[in-house]
Amino acid sequence: MQETAVRFAICDDDKVYAEKMKALILQTFHLPQPVECVIYLNQEQILKCYREDKIDIIFMDIEFGDTIGFQVARRLSMQDSQLAVVYMTNYEHYITEAFVCRPLGFIRKSHAEDDLQIAGQEIRRFIGQKYSRFVFGGGAAVVEVPLYKVYAVEIYGHDMVILLENENIRVRDKLMRVEDELEAHDFVKISRGRMVHLKYVTAIEGKTVQLHENYEFAVSADKISMLKSRWLAYKMLH
Repeated sequence: MQETAVRFAICDDDKVYAEKMKALILQTFHLPQPVECVIYLNQEQILKCYREDKIDIIFMDIEFGDTIGFQVARRLSMQDSQLAVVYMTNYEHYITEAFVCRPLGFIRKSHAEDDLQIAGQEIRRFIGQKYSRFVFGGGAAVVEVPLYKVYAVEIYGHDMVILLENENIRVRDKLMRVEDELEAHDFVKISRGRMVHLKYVTAIEGKTVQLHENYEFAVSADKISMLKSRWLAYKMLH
């Protein structure tokens, strides 16, 4: 499986500063994964391309052209409930106001190099969690999958099926072997042979759980209450 690049976005209508910030980010972050950086000069570009460009973390200018970066972040959060944003500003008083979408940090443009070092620890922690990989299967027949891509896992006979957005991976494994570890990464058991990733749950109606537009599953009657409680707690933290 090809290594997925970590993709940073810089949202700033000042192209010269955006290029400077891009160079600083590429210089600062040496990660296990490849690092890429995309520049958006206006809100129309980022709103249109955010999901298609698979952005991980946004560096958002609070004074973003004719609008306010907070407003753009709110609109992006409707596309991605786990939006990760670092705010940039020339005006320090904005820092006390910048709590939209639980920012990972703040960059004062006049102190960008120093502030990026400070924010770097939280950025690396976020990336590490997002790209944590999990080994399914055993012996020589194993697959290693980034957990953030997994919608659900389910058992069919002696096989485990790992459900991703556009593909399924089948391995020989048992749910009981991975259940505790997956629960620690926000997976919830909804029936005897299936666990779902709370990251992708969009609705729970009756005894059915929906995971974005991709999947819909029945939930065991004795697990509905627990699933709702776990999902509510997850949403409050994300």
